[in-house]
Amino acid sequence: MHDPNSVKHPPVTAPVIAAPRDAYDFEYYEQRIADTWLLEKSVAVRTLRMPLLAVPVGGTRRGGYYPVSCLCFGLKVRDALLKQPGFPNPRLRWSPHPDACHVVEWGERPPTLWGICDDTTLGRFYGYTEAAIAAFTQRRHKTPSSATSESYSPTASKSAEEGPSSRSGRTSVMCQHQPPCPPADASDGAAALPVARDEVLGWTRLCNGTVLFEDTGELLPDGRIVAPHRPLAAARSSA
Repeated sequence: MHDPNSVKHPPVTAPVIAAPRDAYDFEYYEQRIADTWLLEKSVAVRTLRMPLLAVPVGGTRRGGYYPVSCLCFGLKVRDALLKQPGFPNPRLRWSPHPDACHVVEWGERPPTLWGICDDTTLGRFYGYTEAAIAAFTQRRHKTPSSATSESYSPTASKSAEEGPSSRSGRTSVMCQHQPPCPPADASDGAAALPVARDEVLGWTRLCNGTVLFEDTGELLPDGRIVAPHRPLAAARSSA
């Protein structure tokens, strides 16, 4: 049972609205959104540590959503987006995705669809490029025997250090977002959406199974460890 008065519940403060490029997943959208002019009208929203991008409607993008960990933060995000242009009818609802509790939606209501053709419909609803939609549908509908991972390397210098541990392997699909977040073994795997946090211990679990730590170290789903690869001061300022 959700209890905002519990000592384990993090303090609920007003979300911090920042410039879009401050968002942790800005590059993810930059590579996939069809109407790139929407990015400059977007806002980075931070409820706990990691600011995530909220992209307004416009052009081919008819709706959007922002995942939240509980009702308390959802109401705060909804109220914050009410003051921002490009986010009509912000509302809080149960998440349609199994890896998130609630989402704040805006714009039109997304269609409830199933199957590979419906993935294309949803991708167009959220305003993604045809190339991004095609890449998602191709990866999602691979058979388990043909789904292989790419080598993981957060930076070029880091890839040289990993040596034999940078091996290919099978990837289990956890993310159900439309289009999906990057897999854990992709170069931008840390840009996946968070689904759980522990403010006391300083970790965040992403929907692709990666666990991020406050010092920017990572624990990948296959057990590999990625050492901290960003200065701690920079990590704290971006969080």
